[in-house]
Amino acid sequence: MAITGDQVRMGRAAAKLTTRELAARADIDKATIVRVEGGAKGSRRIMRNLQAALEAAGVEFTEPVEGVCGSGVRFNGA
Repeated sequence: MAITGDQVRMGRAAAKLTTRELAARADIDKATIVRVEGGAKGSRRIMRNLQAALEAAGVEFTEPVEGVCGSGVRFNGA
């Protein structure tokens, strides 16, 4: 599943991570996260790193359900 910048922003908020904390966990630059959350397209490596870091923090990414809801996140962490 390809995640979106909106999901990154929602997941980061759910996990209560700052952009700096997520950048360290995903091994990418903080400015890259700001750009992705703002709608810029991230490379596959960047998006994979972000997804892995957020999933390790307890975030689960959800697929859209046509006519019901769009892509989202669920938080399973403490």
